[in-house]
Amino acid sequence: MQMLKIARVNCNGISGILGYQSVDPATSHIYEHDKQAHKLFPHQELAQGLRTLSNGASKSKFSPYNLSVEQKEFITDYGLASCSTSQMKDAVSTMTYMARMNEISCTPEQLMSATKFLDAVKNWIKNKKRANDFFFLNQWGKCSMSGQDLKEVLDLLMTSPNDRTSPPDMSAYHNLHLLTPEFRETVWPYVKVHSHDHVGSTWSSITFECVHWKLLLAAAVKMYPDGTVQLEIDFFRGCAERDEWQVGQIGFSDFNHSYFLIGMDICRSENNISAGRLLDRALEMLNEVDGDCDYVLVDGGPALNLAIDNANKSRATARVKIKKRACHTHMNRLPNTRGGGKRGGNGSLPRYLLDQGVDRKTMRKIVACIFMISWIPPSDEESFIVALELLIQKFGNSLNDHVRQKYLNGDRLSLGGHMAGKPGQVASTNGMERFGGWTKTSVTLPSLSNN
Repeated sequence: MQMLKIARVNCNGISGILGYQSVDPATSHIYEHDKQAHKLFPHQELAQGLRTLSNGASKSKFSPYNLSVEQKEFITDYGLASCSTSQMKDAVSTMTYMARMNEISCTPEQLMSATKFLDAVKNWIKNKKRANDFFFLNQWGKCSMSGQDLKEVLDLLMTSPNDRTSPPDMSAYHNLHLLTPEFRETVWPYVKVHSHDHVGSTWSSITFECVHWKLLLAAAVKMYPDGTVQLEIDFFRGCAERDEWQVGQIGFSDFNHSYFLIGMDICRSENNISAGRLLDRALEMLNEVDGDCDYVLVDGGPALNLAIDNANKSRATARVKIKKRACHTHMNRLPNTRGGGKRGGNGSLPRYLLDQGVDRKTMRKIVACIFMISWIPPSDEESFIVALELLIQKFGNSLNDHVRQKYLNGDRLSLGGHMAGKPGQVASTNGMERFGGWTKTSVTLPSLSNN
């Protein structure tokens, strides 16, 4: 009778029984597991008598290009060759990674003929699909990444754009994520990490920017004779499970109101420190192309306001003072679209007035007057001030101190609108918000965490 020691195990939520020691009843010797057996290839197993020919077969069907158990387990574990036919290109990454890893044994024939090696990988994947074995779940952006893997990616992405004329040398890395087509074709050519505090286990912020930011800003500073650019800052959630992290973005819009991203910051929450990182870096970029910032278009969130105030204090001798410009769309958002606050991403003046007890008919009149006043040209400043005074006189009982001090204070920038900035500048962060919405639907990071 053979003796077998077993243990109940639980791995990643999967429970099972593990047999970990077997004893030969005749000699009482413990059976030793052959740790190299899974590295054998089918044709080697046949030569050692571990396989037999099929009934009636006169010659072996196995070739040096067939996969070993070790190689099949590797593909199963990493699963970057997706079930989807459109993702079958990732089989190339899997094959390349196996060929470069010293830990994964490959036959000389596999290393000499990448085409036949790739065919063997693809055929095995297709066989598993025909058997309805859909274990290929890990895809780029949808699989967890270890802390050390993430740190390697971030460190590599800090490479200067001047040194990115060719794909990076991956011979020193055993990080499968670096070998995917997504990294080679999308991340490496376009993303530059400016700073991060990842130590291999935890992190709190990652600031990155477009590789070609200098070309974008060099064109942006030519829009106006004084070389100044209106920047736009916004934060959004929705790229990670449970909304643990927020993503801040900064960019600008051209005369056609097309938005161009120049930098992003992944952080725990929207605060003046994260907003300050984005703004400070953008100001450094503008300085490198002999430009500057005159306005920052914001949704009214206090964190963004404080970041702008801090930037002005740190550059007290700068030739241009940064002015805060309210997003006109945020202020006049319809009351029942979203949110209910009076400032920030969920802000809405109509909704705020209704919450303060103003009847709907009066609210419509106030908002309509504010919209019309915002179109009074800067050349007629007297009419602008008189119109605000008449509005307060007419609806004074419905306008509390906050509305008067926040929006009706005589400063066009607080009211927002197309007349508040330079001709051609956008008056809202709609382009930025559309980009944020596209990012949330196109780039999902369910495993984004701080480890």
